[in-house]
Amino acid sequence: MDLLDLKPGDFVVHEQHGIGKFIGMRQRNVKTSNGEATREYLEIEYAPSKRNAPADKLFIPTDQLDLVSKYIGAEIPKLNKLGGADWAATKEKARKAVQEVAQDLIKLYSARASSSGFAFSADTPWQ
Repeated sequence: MDLLDLKPGDFVVHEQHGIGKFIGMRQRNVKTSNGEATREYLEIEYAPSKRNAPADKLFIPTDQLDLVSKYIGAEIPKLNKLGGADWAATKEKARKAVQEVAQDLIKLYSARASSSGFAFSADTPWQ
């Protein structure tokens, strides 16, 4: 994913946590073995885990950008909850749908391979 494509307010999909809203880039100080260092993070907002609670936030280090992609759906998505079962259920449903399509394709290509073709006659001078 290219960070230049993301704008605050864009929806993103985290591989493990689901759909959230990109808030922006944040710098945070973290403790390291050599003391303290400043690292850059993507700030992503998720649905609140409890009613009337503030939205949950996830800070993703820039070295883990491969876990995040921009949401490309046509409709405005519902934000997932961090640690909720909704995202796992959505991934499982998609996995099953992909398996069904793959099985249908295998059946189709198997039927095509086993059926006999039609041999056309040779061209005539009038063709």
